[in-house]
Amino acid sequence: MLYIVGNSKGREIPQGRWWGCNAVYRDANPEILFTVDIPMQREIIEHGYADGNKVAVGEWDYLPIEMLDIMRSGFKNVVESVRPFDTHFVVQGDDESTTILGLSDSQMKNIIMYNNPILKNLFCGMSALGYACLHNEKEITLVGMSALEDGNYENQYQGTDNYPSKYNEESRVINAQRSQFISLLQEFEDVEIYFENPLTNNAKVEYNKLYYYESSERWILSQGFESDTMQYDV
Repeated sequence: MLYIVGNSKGREIPQGRWWGCNAVYRDANPEILFTVDIPMQREIIEHGYADGNKVAVGEWDYLPIEMLDIMRSGFKNVVESVRPFDTHFVVQGDDESTTILGLSDSQMKNIIMYNNPILKNLFCGMSALGYACLHNEKEITLVGMSALEDGNYENQYQGTDNYPSKYNEESRVINAQRSQFISLLQEFEDVEIYFENPLTNNAKVEYNKLYYYESSERWILSQGFESDTMQYDV
């Protein structure tokens, strides 16, 4: 059994193999830490967590540190986090706001990148779930993901660095993760996925029995929300 740990308020770290999301590293060391958003990736790298722990970041294009001056001059509003001993860096964001993040040799050895199209644009917890399914995990229990189970939006770290002070029903993150969750359950119906909840006795999650199934916008894996990907004849 693999546990994937989100950050719902009050969640506990399970016994056994587990992967974690974002700021869980502040309290514990998962087998793999998944992080997608640029601010959290920067926090984790700056903290030095990746010096000795596996961190999954999606797809990064590394550049040698010798190219830093050239790349730096091509952007405005740059937030730079580069140390004297860094050997490579990545450029993230766009012309409006760009982050240049330096990486040491030791960190690069622990960075896990994944570029399977199915995982494109997935939020952190769903990236971890999709990655697990693609890597032949057949039993997965979700811990600390109450927003997907019962509508509890409270987050263990809300109000701290890189986290909103409050989440609610209209949150883009909440709604997108629900749609992504439904699509992953449909894609990997052979995988036993559970919520850690003694009241349900770890019953397998069925996408069409989730209370938000009918109201969620369809997410197309490898693309995004259906409304964003539809092409109309002119």
